[in-house]
Amino acid sequence: MSSIKDIAKALNMSVSTISLALNNKPRVSKETRELVLAKAKELNYVKNGLAADLKRKKTDLILFIVNDASRSYFSSIIDQLQKSTSAFGYDFLICTTYNNHTSTAERFIKEHRADAVIIYTSTISDSIIQENANENFPIIILGRKVIGENIYCYGYQDYSETLETTDYLLQTGHRKIAFVKGSSVSLGTSRTFKKYQESLKRYHLEYDENIVFDATDSSYQHGYEITKKILPIIPSIDAIQYSTDDIAIGGMMYLQEKGIKIPEDISIVGRNNIPESAFTSPPLTTSGKTNDDHLFYESIVHFLIASVEKNEENTIVREQLKKHLDKCNHQFELIIRNSVKLRK
Repeated sequence: MSSIKDIAKALNMSVSTISLALNNKPRVSKETRELVLAKAKELNYVKNGLAADLKRKKTDLILFIVNDASRSYFSSIIDQLQKSTSAFGYDFLICTTYNNHTSTAERFIKEHRADAVIIYTSTISDSIIQENANENFPIIILGRKVIGENIYCYGYQDYSETLETTDYLLQTGHRKIAFVKGSSVSLGTSRTFKKYQESLKRYHLEYDENIVFDATDSSYQHGYEITKKILPIIPSIDAIQYSTDDIAIGGMMYLQEKGIKIPEDISIVGRNNIPESAFTSPPLTTSGKTNDDHLFYESIVHFLIASVEKNEENTIVREQLKKHLDKCNHQFELIIRNSVKLRK
């Protein structure tokens, strides 16, 4: 691929003249412009988009980095974010880091290929974020804490020591509760597992590693497959706590295929309250955020755009939005449906 310098050398012209012609500036004649464009086509010259973006200093683009955008939990978040960015006249780009493939996401951050970034994954290191966030390139982190200038973290504080759904199972008389882990890179898997253990402690129950299973990921299919390993012990346990609704729904499908009745034979709970959890048969007991969640994501986008588009009005709006976001409550609420049997 040729550069402006290659065209200049071939035509014996200055680089500045070639640049003016390629950018259709009036300071060069029509004949020169046509000559330059013809030579550019001959040499297979392609305009450097990064250089153009850096020159005008604004891309009108918000970048969202997530490990697996296909999960239902993230699809609703993506829907809210892209609607908000579109309303402000910005474009919305999703970059995934599935299977720890972080090179493209890291390059986009380092090259500032957007005006601002929202990161909802543990796969992008703190150092990459800290080295690249600046006044003209703000970064919002969801689900974890990263310390640094122009880095804003939300949704990482979780004041509940125990797991809402496991607590509910215990309150309704369940004692032998299996646990299924999701993706190891998910921000929620380790926290959910720890809360499950704390719930058992609160009821003075011993942790049993023999009824803990690892789905390795958080898709319906992974839930379906891991539940095959749980099937033989169904008669000896009271319930299954899945770390996400996705794998819970996959597990329910497998159990029902094998003639296991929910909740008569086994109680099932999930977490995250994805839309599909309300439409399973029976509807899945889970926990999740409130219906005001869309306002949170809309505020995030508005805050970033107010940070990027610097003027007196946006400075005031930005400070108001920051105060609002700092006060947002990210606690999960228990959502009781019909997948749990009352054993008391």
